[in-house]
Amino acid sequence: MGTYDQNMERHSNRHLMVGVTLRGLQLLTRELGLDLFSQPALEMLFHLYAKPDGPPCSLTGLTSVSSTSERNSQRIVHRMVKEAMVRTGPDDCDGRRTIVDLTDRGRQAIDRFLDDWATSAEVLALLDRNSTSRR
Repeated sequence: MGTYDQNMERHSNRHLMVGVTLRGLQLLTRELGLDLFSQPALEMLFHLYAKPDGPPCSLTGLTSVSSTSERNSQRIVHRMVKEAMVRTGPDDCDGRRTIVDLTDRGRQAIDRFLDDWATSAEVLALLDRNSTSRR
């Protein structure tokens, strides 16, 4: 398999893993409730990661995709800025809005996580079982 094919497969696996992770988070919060289980920072990071070419994402928009309040979202984003995972800035069209964007460091960290998870023995066994049962 050539480098191009490997990169395309890795890209495809990453997006598959984002979908699987988000679905898992939805199921966990539905079954356990937000009081016991919530991952708002991960929800925000995956939302930014999954839409790299989409319209800019506001802080309010990130709050709506996460399982937390606007005030807590602000705290989480502030911590992610300190860790250089995201950057913030004013919206060019509406200075009242704060735009949040994934940094290269943030994207690379998520890439490494997804690559490691997609090639873990557990996930490979699950994919193998799934492809075997479809035959």
